Amino acid sequence: MKKDDGLRDKVRELEAELAGCRSEMAVLAEKERLYRSLVESAEDVIFVVDRDGRVKYANPFAARWLGRTGDSIVGRTVPELFPPSVSARQTANLRKVFDTGESLHVTAITALDSRETWLESWLIPSRNGAGEVVAVIGMSRDVTARQRALEEAAKAQRLEALGVLAGGIAHDFNNILSAIMGNISLAKLRLRGDPAALERLDEAERACPRARDLTRHLLTFAKGGAPQKTVVSIRRLLDDSAEFALSGSTCNVAMDIETDLLPAEVDGSQISQVVQNLVINAAQAMPRGGTILVSARNAVVEPGGPLPLAPGRYVEVAVTDFGQGIAPEHLARIFDPYFTTKEHGTGLGLATTYSIIKRHDGHVLAESRPGAGTTFRFFLPATDREPTGSVRTEPQRAMGGGRILFMDDERSLRDVAAEMLRDMGYEVTCARDGAEAACRYAEARKEGRPFAVAILDLTVQGGMGGREAGASILEIDPSARIIVSSGYSEDPIMSEYRSHRFYGAVAKPYGFSDLADVIARVLSKKRH
Repeated sequence: MKKDDGLRDKVRELEAELAGCRSEMAVLAEKERLYRSLVESAEDVIFVVDRDGRVKYANPFAARWLGRTGDSIVGRTVPELFPPSVSARQTANLRKVFDTGESLHVTAITALDSRETWLESWLIPSRNGAGEVVAVIGMSRDVTARQRALEEAAKAQRLEALGVLAGGIAHDFNNILSAIMGNISLAKLRLRGDPAALERLDEAERACPRARDLTRHLLTFAKGGAPQKTVVSIRRLLDDSAEFALSGSTCNVAMDIETDLLPAEVDGSQISQVVQNLVINAAQAMPRGGTILVSARNAVVEPGGPLPLAPGRYVEVAVTDFGQGIAPEHLARIFDPYFTTKEHGTGLGLATTYSIIKRHDGHVLAESRPGAGTTFRFFLPATDREPTGSVRTEPQRAMGGGRILFMDDERSLRDVAAEMLRDMGYEVTCARDGAEAACRYAEARKEGRPFAVAILDLTVQGGMGGREAGASILEIDPSARIIVSSGYSEDPIMSEYRSHRFYGAVAKPYGFSDLADVIARVLSKKRH
């Protein structure tokens, strides 16, 4: 009897243990089901590779990513699934995990079927009961969007640094050019009886704006900038810009310009950059040389027309090459920042072109057919006004009267500006910085000998600049006639000087006529 009771107790213990095992197996089965569901529904590439380099498991997303079915992946080796450049790197990474028994985290570009994808991968060793690494579990995630965002941020930081550098170069370089142009202007006034000397000085004077434009191009490329508009002869601008862009090129340019082409009120330097960008692109599209066609005509935009422009008269400029053309899928993105089909391109030339034309209330578009060349066409608002400087090519002895306060931190520029102003008939007082300028302006008011005009440099190294000095002077005299000057072409005060209660602006570098003209305009205006 006791023996039977002991046997029943043992059976009950076994049954309880079996029930526990069943329960534990059910829990394990449920966990396995959950893990399998998680792995197979994951939007990451998950795989298991054995020591022979063969895939033992791949989740459905891995199969879709490879463009295969799950059955066609399992049992295959890494070199059978990936191109040589990719499989060699992956095989080396897998071997490192097997040899070291340590996990590995890598981020690299994977090229598959012409797709370039950034993959962030984790390779984790899988061990048997004896602790030996028998397989590697790999998990990879597509981080292309994140990586591109990081690259864009890095590019933006580089451009910002470039903009700061370019701004400093522009300021210093334009100060130097102002002194050069001023001295050339004075020399031309004193050598009126020597045609040969005047011709040489004319050539030197014409070279100065080109030197200035190189700096402005860098500024616009790096940071943009508000246009400093004057009325410009588009015909002359096209001639000069195309010739400059093709220096040393195997291409030549053919001009087709309407004889009565209207001028436009634009920033000549920025529009020159647009033309140069387009002409250089055209030359690059014809590496064996050829003829680039630059055409220009007057155009009228009617209300409700196809172009995103206000109705009115425009100058239409077209730059045409006869190269291989642009593929349709690329044409739609041609003006996107950083988009380029060139091996060493930055993707900023056409984006800058688009930005400049937009800031001029114009429009630019591209037309192309593969194998038949490309035409870039842009529109600028036209004007009937006479181009600035088109009537007078020599500095005139513009006689003025009254006192002028001139502030700049460059001594050479103060010296040449003072001499030019005296030649115009003004009495000149110079100041080295804004604090001195404001002090001299206040003293002149107290003495009853006020300044008719104050010309203030916006940027002074280590001292008060023109913006602050102008504000101080306006507190002393709310009707003060202030002209601001700067070598930073992108400084917003230069294009928005009226909103700061200033009367005018003159961009560096400037010569005798530029200075005389702006002073004459300011003195002719009614007081605010």
